[in-house]
This record gives sequence, structure tokens and C-alpha cells, in this order.
Amino acid sequence: MTQTLVVLWCIGLVGGVFSGLLGIGGAIILVPMLLYLPPLLGLAPFEMKEVAAMSITLVFFASLSGVLAHGRDRHVNFRLVLVMGVAVLVGALAGAVGSKFVSSGLLMGIFAGLTLLAAALMLRPPARREEEGGLVRFNAPLAGSVAAGIGVLSGMVGVGGGFLLVPVMLLLGVPTRTAIGSSLAMVLLSGAAGMAGKALTHQVPWLLAGALVVGAMPGAQLGAMGSKRLSPRRLRTILAVVIALIGAKMLLSLVA
Repeated sequence: MTQTLVVLWCIGLVGGVFSGLLGIGGAIILVPMLLYLPPLLGLAPFEMKEVAAMSITLVFFASLSGVLAHGRDRHVNFRLVLVMGVAVLVGALAGAVGSKFVSSGLLMGIFAGLTLLAAALMLRPPARREEEGGLVRFNAPLAGSVAAGIGVLSGMVGVGGGFLLVPVMLLLGVPTRTAIGSSLAMVLLSGAAGMAGKALTHQVPWLLAGALVVGAMPGAQLGAMGSKRLSPRRLRTILAVVIALIGAKMLLSLVA
């Protein structure tokens, strides 16, 4: 058990770094690491439902740490968070509760499909020239509707949805750094709802999830510091490449 907890701490640290760096909850990195890394190290593998429950728990705490760091730099737009965050929260709670009745194979298929969609969206150019600060204009009804759908899917597979929220906000014309900071605040809400839904249905292994969280908290702070040193275009490119590789790997494992 001790070796398992140490490995989970290391995985949580890596997930936390990506969370703070790219404005995602970290689950897009965490889920495949939890599925594939333990068996490679001679440890017992986790089922997808266990992974989803541990992942959403880490998402909540990693995004909490990351949003505090980005908030200090004024990269969180509270109108965006209010409109999209509430919709994500409601959707994530419904998806998390419903996931109890969905097979692990279907959850993996949904996750892989979402990653490839997100990568494709990230490679699109911004809707307009990047201008950080000032008033952020966006279509509120459209943003809320899309966010609710993302919430349902993210709650099912145990992710915060940040890897989809960021490209959606870029399509709406939100500057990259604002999208990253605001996404973390939304992921915090969806993570809270998703964790509550899985906890209420007794899906969370708390000791294992706790090891992930202990690693993720400092990792998210490190990632947020690194985010300030990278250009918006480079941040988008890194996120797209990482997401595409993970999605391709999971699809291959499903058809193999």
C-alpha cells in the first residue's frame, strides 16, 4: 500500500503542474496515468470507475490551488465564471450521479472522444486578436448551454472539463490567459459537484484520492508560475498536443 500511495503522490504532482500551467483540472493527464502507470510498476491496476472518482477529487483541490494563483494575477473573469461555471456545476453533478449506471468501457470511450475534440478546437486560431484585460464580451446563452453539456460529460468521466472549457472560451473570443484563469474557477465548481455526486454514491476511495491531492496542491502552484512565462500561442499549442496524444493512446487501447 505504501508504494501505491507514493506513486499516487507523484501522479498528483504531475497532474497539478498541468492544472496550473494550462487552466485544466489536471484529469486529462491524470486519468491515463492512473490507468496505465500502476501496472507498469508492478502494482494492481485501477478500474475506470475508481480512476474517475479519484480524478474528480484531485480536480477539485488542484483547481482550488491554481485559481488562487491565477486570481492574484487578475486572470479570472467573474462574469464568465458566473454564466458558464454555474451551468458546468449543475451538469457535472448530474453526470457524476449518472456515471454509477454506465460501464467502465463506455466511460473510457467518452473520455477518449472528448480529448480528440478538445485538441481539434485548440488548434483553431483565436476568434480575434489577443488583448488581455479590459471588458470580455461573449454570447452568454450560448456559453451557458455549451458549458452545461461539458459539465454532464465531465462529471461522468471524472474530469473538471477545463480541457474543453478553454478552447470553447477561445472560440467565444476570450483572451488565452483569461480563459485559462477563468477555466480553473469553473473547474473548481464542476469538481466540487462531481466529487459530491461520486461521494454520495460511495464511489470515492478516500485514502488513495488523498495521496493524489497532497501531490497536486504544490504542483498547481508551480504550474501557475510557469504559465506566466509562456506566450498565449505556445500555451494553446502545448495543450493541443498533450490532449491529442492522450486521446489517441486511449482510443488505441480500446480497439486493441
